[in-house]
Order: sequence, then structure tokens, then C-alpha cells
Amino acid sequence: MELINYIPLLVIWAGGVVFFRANKIWVFYFLWGAIGFTVLAAFMLQGTIIETTLSRTAIKVITYFNAVMKIPVMPFADVGTMLMTGTLMSGYTSLEIGTECSGLLEGAVFWGLTLFYPVFNLKKKLETLIIGSMLIYFVNLLRVQLIVTAIFLGGRNTIFVAHTILGRGVFFLMMIVLYWFFFTRRTLFFIDRQSSLEG
Repeated sequence: MELINYIPLLVIWAGGVVFFRANKIWVFYFLWGAIGFTVLAAFMLQGTIIETTLSRTAIKVITYFNAVMKIPVMPFADVGTMLMTGTLMSGYTSLEIGTECSGLLEGAVFWGLTLFYPVFNLKKKLETLIIGSMLIYFVNLLRVQLIVTAIFLGGRNTIFVAHTILGRGVFFLMMIVLYWFFFTRRTLFFIDRQSSLEG
């Protein structure tokens, strides 16, 4: 779907954002803005230079790290694909760093939550976006590395467990920690401060 086809959706979404903000309906402003931004960004950025850059960078980092660790991993000709082998594999196993493993989806969610979080001022939003985006990308690289290591040690039969259980499980837990640090902790602090002022 070409970017121009998203214009009606962007107009509807932006209209909702303006309406909820103008009327100070903060819960709907946050939900409409964050969810809409996440969905639109995830679809609109697929296949763009942003996604390919995230994928290529991830493969370069993973390839370099595994060269140090003596795990045979190499980039493949296709964008977002790498090959790996090991003593428990005959030939190579292809691993694709697509939309899910590139960090694009998680980044879109985090940006949506941050940009429309009413508690944050502009400075706090910029600080959160910069630090949070770097941490999310690092956590995503860790997820990919866990998958690579598990497949190297266990062979192709461990792909499902490595990707679906180990990779996603660790990533999910680490994202909860990040969200607690950036949003829950700060919200509790904000509420406590407001209560103190009102008291």
C-alpha cells in the first residue's frame, strides 16, 4: 500500500487527536493518539529505508559479535537475512530479520506511548524517546542473539523454542521493565507529587 493511500486515515487520526486534546479528554487523547500512531507507523514504515536500516544494522552487529564468539553467522545477499551453521546442522540455516525482529514494531509502540503521554513535557518526551529507543534496540539485539545462540547449541529443531518461547519471553519481560521505568514509575511519582501539592 502506497503512502498516499494512508492520507484519509492520517486525516481521521489527526482529527481525533486534535478534538480530544482541545477538549482535554486526556484518556481518549492518549489512547487514540498512541494506538493510531503505532498502527499507522508500523504499516507506513514497512519496506522503507528506516526498516531496512534497522535490519541491516542488526545483522552487522550480530555478525560481528558472533565472529568474536566463534559462532558462524554471516549476512546473506537478501536485505534482512543472515545465514548460520554449526556442528548440529547440515548446511546453513537462514534467519530473517523482518519487521518483528528489526525493532520497528516495538519502536512504534514506544514512540506512540511517549508522544501522547500527557504527563510528559517536551523535554521529558525527547529524553525518553532517545534513551528508550536505544534501549529497545539493544534489547531487540539481545533477543536475536539469544535465538542465534540457542539454534547454534541445539540445532534446527530448537528454532520454535528459541524464537517463540526464549526470544519472545525474554524480550517481553525486558520490555515490561522498560515500560515500568519510563511510564509507570514516572506516573506514580507525578500522582504522588500532585497529591502532595493538593494536600
